[in-house]
Amino acid sequence: MKGFFDRIGPDAGIGRNPFSGCPTKLKTTVHHQPFTLDELNRILKNSDGVMRSIFIVGMCTAMRQGDCCQLKWDDVDLLGAFITVQTSKTGETAEIPLFPALREEIERQPRLDKYVFPEAAKLYRSKNFGISWRVKQVLKAAKIKTDLECPDRIQKATIKGFHSLRTTWITMALSAGVPMELVRRVTGHSTVEVVLKYYFRPDREAFRNALETTMPRLLTQGTALVERQPLQELTRLAQEAPNLDKSELLKRLEALVSEIAA
Repeated sequence: MKGFFDRIGPDAGIGRNPFSGCPTKLKTTVHHQPFTLDELNRILKNSDGVMRSIFIVGMCTAMRQGDCCQLKWDDVDLLGAFITVQTSKTGETAEIPLFPALREEIERQPRLDKYVFPEAAKLYRSKNFGISWRVKQVLKAAKIKTDLECPDRIQKATIKGFHSLRTTWITMALSAGVPMELVRRVTGHSTVEVVLKYYFRPDREAFRNALETTMPRLLTQGTALVERQPLQELTRLAQEAPNLDKSELLKRLEALVSEIAA
């Protein structure tokens, strides 16, 4: 009733919603989950034509569905290998490196329209059997679970869809150690809080692997103390090399190679 009066109140001459103070039933918050690498491969395997192109755009740019479909040639700098686009939802400017897979896909497109993928732009504006419908068909063919039943919802909640490509890109980038400021330049998010709350969603295995590969070995490789890391010593040796005689340099280099091999 609260929502009903919110909609009809102004037209019906009702100044204040009589249900505005009533508590509403809490619903389970469900966020889009990232795709696994296996799922991404299955998506590409089960898509072709314009849908394969749009999925590649989404995978490589983290752009929203509408921005992917309506990517313009004016937004693409092939020489500088960058895409610069003003996002349709927030108006923020996103700067996105042009990865090789996407560059190849773009270079295959004939330049006959202001849109890079004019068929996708047309389908995006189509209400019936447009891009969203085709996305669902691809995910269904790829045998990817897209919905989740929640006891406090009438309809199923969507956990994986095209928007999950955005979640996937952000999760992979942050897990790999890409600085937050660079991620925000790509996604166009204005605040760190939005990125972390809604888009950074690693599963436990990915979370653990990310920490193990970036945290000091002292914390991740058992109880034995690690006084130094060979690769860091190799970098230090390269810096000191001009000041060392040949025999000393070879001696230290052989010791490091033996330590790395062990």
